[in-house]
Amino acid sequence: MKHATITLTMLLLLGCSKERTINGEIFIVTQGGENYKLGLVQVRLIDPKSMSTHLYARTIEATDSLLPVYARYLHLRGIADSLQTILDDLERRRNALSDRDQNELIDQKLALLTRELSLSKKRLAILYEISPLEAQVIRFTGGAHFFGLLPPSVDSTKTDADGRFSFKVIDRDTLMIVAAATRRVGSTTEEYFWSVPYPNPNFRPEDKLLLSNDNLFNPSQQLNLPTLGTHE
Repeated sequence: MKHATITLTMLLLLGCSKERTINGEIFIVTQGGENYKLGLVQVRLIDPKSMSTHLYARTIEATDSLLPVYARYLHLRGIADSLQTILDDLERRRNALSDRDQNELIDQKLALLTRELSLSKKRLAILYEISPLEAQVIRFTGGAHFFGLLPPSVDSTKTDADGRFSFKVIDRDTLMIVAAATRRVGSTTEEYFWSVPYPNPNFRPEDKLLLSNDNLFNPSQQLNLPTLGTHE
């Protein structure tokens, strides 16, 4: 009797599981306020526990790799930025000098140029030291690090030309909707990453799930690193 009750309960639960369609769209709002639809983007459904474990492992790897160099990077970056501020001020002062009293102007401009040259050399040396540190920081604080070698997908699809996608899921499924996209802007490439939970309290079942600027994956939320502050 007990086994029959359990079997009946399981059948009732399965019978209550309805198939649902997830309709979504991926787009980016540009600086000019235009909606740029992202087509041919692979969208994955991934088990939340697998995705959480993956992100945790990637966070540990990034933290272990950055801690030995990050403080030094911030220190040098702060000095380089301060020197650039001084150089900008010297250039403004030099350009503001009038053409009157030429002999005095020549001496003033020469003094300003001499100081600019000295500070420029110092800043260049610091940037040379920063370069390998910055490459490591960029590598481990970018979305590409966290979205590399993702766990197996429950299902996957690609967006159409209008950035739209859809999935069939069981009503009680809990999933992560994961996507990565790129966009060429002039000579640079912008990268976008999403890891959005489903069900999602921010949309009703009949609404589209929008992947946009509002819910981009933020690597800094995964990492507990110091921020760029004031340096000597």
